[in-house]
Amino acid sequence: RDENTAPDALRNWAQKRWESLLHYMVGPGKEAATRPEPGWKPAKELKKQLLRQNRNGECLMQEMSVTLPEITKAGFHFLLRPLRAQVWQVLMDMVYFEQVEGSNADDILKCVFQLSFCSTGTGYSLDNLSSKQQKFVQELNAYGIVYFRPEAPRKFYPTHLIVNLCSDADTRSDLVKEEEGAEEVNEGRCVIVETNYRVYAYTTSVLQEEVLRLFSQVMYKFPNMIISVITRASVRNALIKGITAAQIIEYLQVHAHPQCMLKWPIVPEVVTDQINFWEKERARIVPQPAVVYHDFYSTEAFKLAEGEAHNPTKMGASEDPLPECLYSDATDNCVVVNEAGHEHMKKFIEANIQA
Repeated sequence: RDENTAPDALRNWAQKRWESLLHYMVGPGKEAATRPEPGWKPAKELKKQLLRQNRNGECLMQEMSVTLPEITKAGFHFLLRPLRAQVWQVLMDMVYFEQVEGSNADDILKCVFQLSFCSTGTGYSLDNLSSKQQKFVQELNAYGIVYFRPEAPRKFYPTHLIVNLCSDADTRSDLVKEEEGAEEVNEGRCVIVETNYRVYAYTTSVLQEEVLRLFSQVMYKFPNMIISVITRASVRNALIKGITAAQIIEYLQVHAHPQCMLKWPIVPEVVTDQINFWEKERARIVPQPAVVYHDFYSTEAFKLAEGEAHNPTKMGASEDPLPECLYSDATDNCVVVNEAGHEHMKKFIEANIQA
């Protein structure tokens, strides 16, 4: 029996491949050698799926005109979800894309349920599946959901990412559960946030490091710890990418060190309040379509237009929306109204202000 297909080996391989996918989402420009699975690169179909609108009308990554694709608000929310929910979302999106292309997805759904009731470490033949199911299973290899032995490409091995996905049953041994629990504490819940905005992450995970870089500035990196600081500039960069203040705070809470979970609040209020404030800073100015009227031939003409903008009068049977004055300045001799009120102002000027 191949040692690479043993349950523990499959679990280790699948975890590294899945984390490599998440690592790519937060740092597509990073060298493949730095990923949890060194050398892993996303397949063409995987890249395509990340950039497509899913069943919720959202993309996990967005194509940029000059730079590499970047993670979106929906993509960051995906990172925050539990592993089981992440896998389920990927599978359901693949089913949805089949439907969008006009194909019957029943075969794919059937395959998902069949894989869920398979056993980890047991090999299954592709020849027992339909051609559409075979293609689907081969695509799952890029996510770490199934494993193929290089010397036996017609045989696949479902991993823990999909086994028992469709049921609450869990056949893993207590020993494996204890090991996973320890790993969750060491890798997942590793973040301590201080009132001086410093973040201490006790982790060796390159994925955790890249996620922290999305909203904080890394100051020091040690073999088992990363120290970063949350600044106005780092939060602003995250907000520009579509990541919200609530998502940043949720990430810090979800990944808080077990010792932080014993106190309240888990993340200092001074930090959460400041992150929320920095987000609100960007909402102080809201763009709105408008029309500018200027270069009036006289002060009287300007005052007539300004008066109509502030207190519009109904023109006969006209159904044009009334204008709303957004700005006026007698020095610059200009009036600004909302775009919807342009037709009303245009008719008023033509009827009442002659050049």
